[in-house]
Parts: sequence; C-alpha cells; structure tokens
Amino acid sequence: MMGSNHKNKIWQSKKSKTQNIALRHMVGVDSNQGPLDPVFGQHSVFCTNEEGVSPSVIKYLQDVRNEALSSSSLYTFKGNKREDDEVGSELVADTSDLAHDRSILEDSDIINAWVNELRDEMEPLDESPADATYTDEMLDILVYEIKKYLDEHPDEINDSVRRATKNVKPIVNPQYDISDEVVESVIAKLRNKRFSDIHFLRRYINRPMPVPTNFRQWFGYIKHNEPTRQFMLRLQFEDLMRILGFMMQWVNSIAKNKPDSRQLQHWLLYVCIFMPDELLAPQISQLRDLGKKCQSCLLAPTCKEIADLELPKEIQDIAFPNQRSRLNAIEITLSVIAHRFGQRDLLNSA
Repeated sequence: MMGSNHKNKIWQSKKSKTQNIALRHMVGVDSNQGPLDPVFGQHSVFCTNEEGVSPSVIKYLQDVRNEALSSSSLYTFKGNKREDDEVGSELVADTSDLAHDRSILEDSDIINAWVNELRDEMEPLDESPADATYTDEMLDILVYEIKKYLDEHPDEINDSVRRATKNVKPIVNPQYDISDEVVESVIAKLRNKRFSDIHFLRRYINRPMPVPTNFRQWFGYIKHNEPTRQFMLRLQFEDLMRILGFMMQWVNSIAKNKPDSRQLQHWLLYVCIFMPDELLAPQISQLRDLGKKCQSCLLAPTCKEIADLELPKEIQDIAFPNQRSRLNAIEITLSVIAHRFGQRDLLNSA
C-alpha cells in the first residue's frame, strides 16, 4: 500500500550508472547503443551523447532521421516480413510526437505519467525476504483464513493445523483478498504434515513457490492470485515477457468482460509497472503487437462496456489520473506502450 507522504522509493527516477548497466545487461541492450527513440521505438545504433563524437557525424545522422520522418509511412519489421503501418500523411520532424488528427486517448500522456508515479512511489515491503511467497501481512490473513475454513469444515482431517492455529485471532478489514481456491489448495498441501506450533506452520506455508513455467500453470496462478510487488520482484525478465505474450490472448477476455477479466486487468497493470525501460527491437515489436490489440479494443463500438479497473490492494489508495472516475487496463497499456516505448502512432484513431 502506498503511503500518502510518498517517503519510500522503489524505482529511482535517476538510476546510477551501475544500475543502468545492470538493467541493460538483463534485457540484452548493447551498452554502446543510443537511447530509445520516442517516435520509431528503437535504439539508435550509435550513442552520440558521448564526448569525442564529431559534430558532422551528429548532423549527418540527424539529417537521415529527418528524411525518414518526412516520408508518408512508418514501417516496422517482423522477421523477414515488412508491415506497412500507415500513420498519416504528415509526420513532424520532432523527437516527441507524431501529428494526429484525433487521439484515442486524449490524456494518454497523463495516464503514462501516473504509471510512472506508481513505479516511483510504491512503498517497499521490507518486512519479508524477497524470495518469500507472502509478506507478513498476507501470511497473517492466510493463516486466519485457514483457521476459519477448518472451523467451518469440522470433517476436514487436519488436527495438527487445528492445534497450531487455535489461538489465531480474527483479522478485521484485511488488506488483501485471498480466494477460497488458494485456502483450499494450501490446506490440501498441509494434510499429513505435523507442526509443533504456529511458527513452524507459517514457515512451511511461506516457502518460495516455484514460478510457473507454461501457459496452464500461469493461467491457474493468475486466476487465483492477485499480483504483488513481492512476487513480481522474483520474476526473471523472461518471465515478464512470457506474461506479456499470454496477455496477447487475454486482452480480448478483458475487453469482453470474461469471468477472469478482473484478475487479468490487475496483472496487465503490473506488467506495465514492472516492464523495464530498455528493450531490444524484437521486444518492442512484441509490445507493439499488444498495443495494436489494445488499440482495436478501444476503437470497437463496445469499448465503453469494458469493466473499470479495480486497483489491487497494495495500491488501492492511489487516485486515478486526470480526475478520472474510471480507467481500465487496456487504456493504461496503450498509454504506456505509446509513450514509454515510442509507439505513439497507435494512439491515432483516424
């Protein structure tokens, strides 16, 4: 949960040189490349900001870029196939925006800034080790839910757990929702286990769970678990990109308000929060494909029927941006892809 005074920082807006090198190494970005181009969505081959770069070289590269901007179409490449993405007959020679007659989201820049605020200000959860499955607060709630379940199901044979949880006190207004499926799954794993006291029970429950590895495991985990910073920090970059790939299929479920759309919106938001800034061209291309799906959903006649995002518990006290009373994860995702990753032509509704 975020504090109102925003004292604690998770994501530093100005990373140290060491942090930048580590981030580039994680996602495979060449340290000699230039920054991400906000129009073309790719890194320049050379870094022209370093000392010793000839001014004539900088001018030549700028002239080449301006010539590309003056053409009538913007092309993206996927494998050996070229996709012609018409983005309008007028392109401005600028490093920030493409000229659009009309935008799908007039406040997309504010939405993107709001996501950056979440990245900057989300309160760190220092009370539990990073590799733990649950924070201390979440574990308190889960243990109480286990006790309550056993009290309501006297036929459940689990005497050791009953004894260990007999003095657990009720929790009023819990900060996290734990589904019945999760409680039943944990109780099933505790059968035939012996615990001398509550401390051993908590330690056993809080063993790090293996990260899902395939679509079926991921769908089951996402369906029954709310995303948390604690879990997201355990993921490798490849895991994050795998979830992104699954979202290509799930974004339509969100748009159609399928039964799991609430959970899917939570996870799509967290992918936007935790996706690194520095990506390679194939990864930008994958994000662009997701952005196109979001664009199609928002241009569809049924777009107003998309359910509102209900913020996950740990960030639920953060107001939506731009005095909005409603917002959905598809709008958030398109805004982030457009602004953070330089795919602003996707905002064009013409």
